[in-house]
This record gives sequence, C-alpha cells and structure tokens, in this order.
Amino acid sequence: MARIWLVEMTVYDPRTAATTVLRVSSGQGFVTGPAETPSSTWYDPRLTQPINIVRSISSPGATTGQTKIALGDVIIANPDRALDSWIEYGFDGRAITIRSGDSTAAYPSGFTTEFVGTMDYPDFSTTAITIKLREYQREMDAPVQLLRYGGTNALPNGLDGVAGDLKGKVRPLVFGRVKNISPMQVNTSRLIYEVSSGAVQTCTGVYDRGVALTAGAVYTSVADMNATAPSAGGYRFLNTATGSYIRLGSSPAGTITADVEQNSSSPATETAAQMFSQLLTLAGTNLGNAARYTIKAGDVAALDALDASVLGLYVDDDTTFTVLLDQIATTVGAWWGNNSAGEFRIKRLVGPSGATVYDFTEHDIIPPLERLTTRDESRGVPVYRVTCRYGRNWTPQTDLAGSIGEVRRAALAQDWLEASYIETLVQTQYLLAVSVVEDTLYATEAAALAEATRRQGLRATQLHRFDIRVQYSTAVAAIDLGDVVSLSHPRYGLRLTGTDAGQSFIVIGIAPDAMLRRITLTLWGASLQVQNRLSEDGFYRLYEDGTYMLTET
Repeated sequence: MARIWLVEMTVYDPRTAATTVLRVSSGQGFVTGPAETPSSTWYDPRLTQPINIVRSISSPGATTGQTKIALGDVIIANPDRALDSWIEYGFDGRAITIRSGDSTAAYPSGFTTEFVGTMDYPDFSTTAITIKLREYQREMDAPVQLLRYGGTNALPNGLDGVAGDLKGKVRPLVFGRVKNISPMQVNTSRLIYEVSSGAVQTCTGVYDRGVALTAGAVYTSVADMNATAPSAGGYRFLNTATGSYIRLGSSPAGTITADVEQNSSSPATETAAQMFSQLLTLAGTNLGNAARYTIKAGDVAALDALDASVLGLYVDDDTTFTVLLDQIATTVGAWWGNNSAGEFRIKRLVGPSGATVYDFTEHDIIPPLERLTTRDESRGVPVYRVTCRYGRNWTPQTDLAGSIGEVRRAALAQDWLEASYIETLVQTQYLLAVSVVEDTLYATEAAALAEATRRQGLRATQLHRFDIRVQYSTAVAAIDLGDVVSLSHPRYGLRLTGTDAGQSFIVIGIAPDAMLRRITLTLWGASLQVQNRLSEDGFYRLYEDGTYMLTET
C-alpha cells in the first residue's frame, strides 16, 4: 500500500465550448472502481511532486487576523509532448481539487481532501506544466460596492446626481448601526440625500453642522418623497430595497450627517457573524460564484453564541471584501479564511478548553520539541490593559454650529470612543507587560468593554507556542485550524508527574511535508503555570524543577 495524490482540474475546452475535467496522479496511476463516481476513470501518473499546503490562523506563528495559506505548485510531467494541447484550455479561475490517500482506498470516501480552490493560468516548459493554486479567499480582494452614480438627473427629477457632482462615485452602503455618516446629496434641487443603496430600517437622527433636525413622517414611496417637502428645519426618511434617502425641508447651513440603523428591530442580524455571512452572500452576487462562498456549518451560530453584539459598518469607497472581513473578525477577536475543503470559516480565538480532537504524547513527537514566542506584536508578552475603540464617528467634524455644547463638540471631533480594561497585578509579575489598543466596529460601550475584558483575561499570563512534528496519519491529517489538542510531555510542565494528562492547546498552524509524510503543528495557548493539585490519591505539591511529590496533607 502506498499513499498517492489525485488532482482534478476543471478547464474550458474551446473546441467543444464546454468544460471538461483533467485528472492526474502521483505514483503508478489510479483508476476509480466501476461502482464509484465517476466510474472506471483513469488518473494519468504525471504528478511529479507531492503538494504541500501550509495553513495558519494568521501570519505563521501569530494568533489573529486572516488565515494565511502557502500553496505549492502542481507540477505535471510532459516530456513526451502528450499534453501540449492543454495550452488551448482555459485554466484561470477554474476549480481544482487535490486529494490524498491509500492507493487501494475507495474513491472518494477513502481519500482526504487536501485542497479545494481555483487555478491561475499555467506555465508550460518543454518538460512540464506548472499550475499555480489560488484559494477562494483571494477572490475577496474585489470591491464590495459595484453600484455607482450615473449622473443622469434631469433636475429637478432624479436620484442619480448630475455629471458634474456624483457621476462615477460609489453609492453608500450601511451594515448594522452607524453614527454621523455623510450621506450623498443625490438631488440638489429637492435636497435629497442617499444614506444607503440598500434597505435600512430607520434614520435615528439627521444633523446640520451638528444641530439635530426635526424628524417628520416617514415617506411611503419615491413619488411621495418627490412630491412633498418636509417642514423647514426638518427632514423625512424613505426606506426602499434599492435605496434609502432623507429629504431636507430647507437648505443646510453646513455639513449634513446622519445616524442610521440597518435593522434596529432585529439586532440579531447586525452581529459579526451575520455581517460576515451577508458579505459573503454579496460577494457571490458580485462575482457570480455564490456556490464557492459557503461557510462551514455551525460557525455562524457558534460565533453568535459567543458574541451577539451589534456592529456598525459604512462603505462609501472601493473598499474590498478582504478589508471588511478583516475588520469584522478583528472586532470580536476571531480569525477567518478557507479550510482544506474550500469552505469559509470564522472562529473566535479563545483559550483551549473542552474536548480535544487528538492527544499527543512524547512518543508521537519527532524531536526536537520547540517552544517559541508568538509572532504577534506583543510576542506573547502578557497584557495588562486592553483598550477597544468603538462607536466610530464616520465624519469627524470641526464644522459645527456655535450652539453645540463643549461635550458634544469634543465628541464630534474624535474618530472613536474608547473602553478599557486594566489589571495592574499583571505588571507586578511581568515587568514588560504591555498595553494594547485595537479598533473595533462595536456600536456600544458595553460590548467594547466586554471584549476588552475578555482579551485582557485571555492574555493576562505568559502564553506559549510549541511547534511539534508528528508522523502523518489519517487522524492527524483531519486536524483543522482552531481545533483543541493536548500535549503530554515530561518537559516544560506539560505533564503532571504520575499521570498521562497533558496541557491543552489551540492549533494555529498546519504544515505538512508530503515527501517525508510528516506534519508540523503549531500549538498555542497553555500558560504552563500548573498549580499544586489535589487528587483522589492525595495532595501533589509542585516543586521548582517542575515535578510533583505526593504529600500527606
């Protein structure tokens, strides 16, 4: 029995004006069984090297941010020129699936899916074809908002601006609850402003140079808005599926801003998990690849259960999905990206707890066992204070009316409000303990303070990163980023003397070596500050060398 790799590439064939699947393998080739799907199908043994796909929660060794994936090339042998016709196929942007398993295993159930993604256009040499891989998350580098103003108004009619003001500019888009945005004036004759190119439930305030205008009755339609002006010094709001607007009753004295809520009656739709899902749905619509952008089952519900706080996000430029997904994940202390099956994941980084998916001992470890610092900005140094910025002011202002009081004037001049949690005892033990400040999308102080408290508690002690090298097995290959494993080892306090129990860790990196059939796992999270323990056998006392001794009391 030997482990082999199977590669399946969907390409466009211009000769038939249809797609077809190209199949290659390592080893001596592979053929599916007559009862398998597809049946009796041959995989040409032209794959010249195993594929190593390195994945980590963030930059290798770090613990926050976007999942990073380092992809090896697929190299297909072609010294006999038999595949020269492949140069006519369309590879770019098409699907590729890579599997590995025993050469005698059933297809596909007996194989591990190593990668699902897309391809760049291949390079051809006289002896080989090299195909570069692309993970789906790279497609998130596309702009979120495709809608733009056309400048087609024939004043006093229209909601599209004119050629001299709005033509070509991005239409705004609101997610959640945002404060003090600058809506776009889409009709200068009727003083109409667009707050979002989609539906938003309510506009809770409109301000002229910081002075609140008086809210009038909500409009029922675009025709109603065009026909009826608000009272002087007031505004009226209109919500439609294709755009939400305010109309003023008199010419403004200066900058117009607004507070807007996407769905105030249903805050459960304005959470980090829900926004993440909404953005991936929008990406599918924009890019025409909705089937690709699925979220792993359970991730949205799990994140909502951990943090159902309301967020606020405003788009009025060419910001990409990647930027916004980063901001959403960072807000709740989560990471996001693709797993090996091509599914999107969003998962909060928490301390290791609960059931483990695998328990490693010193007998599993290929020496040496390495304890390393994390590659976060603080390098794993304990944190004594965390400040979460929240309640973003989307239009910091100095253009304010003289009637604005000093407190509100100061607030409107700032980009953010801040909520901090501090634990001074950390500084007593760790002289180099750090203070961190992080921007979030939280709408309320309570949510920001809760997250600041959680983050400080998570990093209040010295946390450790271990890189362990283990032999490849189907069970080890099934371990995913964010899984909890345990490590029992006689060094570094990783095991209580007299027991087999180990310390729990979060898996933050997976680096296979297909040639040597080994996998390096990066583990993070144990404080290693094991305390004296009481067991059914008596009291174990911890000594300076890390060992325990059973005492009588």
